[in-house]
Amino acid sequence: MGVTLQHLVGRKVTVRYPEQRATLSPRARGQHIFHLDLCIGCTLCDRVCPVDAIYMEIHKDPVSRKIEVDRFAVDMGLCYFCGLCEDVCPTETKALHLGPNFEMAAYDRQSLVYEMDRLQGPYPEQVFREAGWIATADDEARIFAEMQEKTAAKDRARAERAAGVGTDSAEATADPDE
Repeated sequence: MGVTLQHLVGRKVTVRYPEQRATLSPRARGQHIFHLDLCIGCTLCDRVCPVDAIYMEIHKDPVSRKIEVDRFAVDMGLCYFCGLCEDVCPTETKALHLGPNFEMAAYDRQSLVYEMDRLQGPYPEQVFREAGWIATADDEARIFAEMQEKTAAKDRARAERAAGVGTDSAEATADPDE
């Protein structure tokens, strides 16, 4: 009975939506945000989705041997917003994460299929900074910088190997009598 009386005389927390907006946690599970530049094309998010709401098409570039994403789409009408796709993403800064936008109402089901261009949004660091979670945002920024350094180091090593392989093969094909 005491709890009921406290709520009866206490401060009201009702928000007059849509005139006023509720303050959501940055970890709220809303619309998916996809970053093509961070995606490695592993298709784990597609495979782990319990309702098959994620559609991903990839191909391997024969020249650079990198996996490229041709299509990434999420059917928001099917999605449970369970967050499994975000959890299994192997990149350190998540290529796919759930953002705070929850206003996705539509009149037809076809408009609920969000392609890559409609899934663009801020990186997790920006979402946390806007919510005032500075320590978490700093951690995300550090993780993002480390990931970029690792990627740059891998690219440099790959270029050095390619340059080394090119000079070795040129030396091997050169006439030994010269």
